Formats: sequence, C-alpha cells, structure tokens
Amino acid sequence: LEPIAEEIAQLSQEERLVSEFNSSGNKHQPGEFGMGGLRFQYSFDPTILGVIHRNSISRIYGDSGQEMLDLIVKNPSVAVPIAVQRLKQKGIEWKAARDRLNR
Repeated sequence: LEPIAEEIAQLSQEERLVSEFNSSGNKHQPGEFGMGGLRFQYSFDPTILGVIHRNSISRIYGDSGQEMLDLIVKNPSVAVPIAVQRLKQKGIEWKAARDRLNR
C-alpha cells in the first residue's frame, strides 16, 4: 500500500498546482472543476491486497475492518494514506512491545 499512497500523494500535489492556475495565469474559480477543483480519479484494484494485507487491516481496525477495506476500494485517494499511516503506527507500537517482552 505504501507505493500506492506515494503515488496518490504525488498526484494530489500535481493536481493542486495545476488546478490553482489555468493556462492564462488566472486563478480558477472554486467550483470550476467540481469536487473542490480536483480532477483526477484514482481507481484501486481490490485484487492487489492479499490475504495477509486484508487480515492485518481488519485486525488493526477491529470491528470496522471490513468497512475500511470497502473504503479503500471505493475511495482510495482518501483511505489508502490513512491506512498506511495507521499500519506504520501500529508497526512501531508492536516492535516496541516485542522489544519490551524480549528483555
């Protein structure tokens, strides 16, 4: 998921630059492109996530795990960066807990 999150971040940065000014140098109107001026639509193939990925996301999010998996497929430009951030955070927490237990 990390490379996908980086690609989404890059697309959103480029889109912010492009949508801020049009070709004549004038600022776009806020509703000119719809959806807050963003024009790209990122699609996510659900077969990218393997069983291990789905299980780890479900474990981290608990009862809301299936909802998060659905959101990753439906709206990946928002859900993927959030899931990656949460996975990194939990990885750090689990590594610290493992280190404490191994002492």
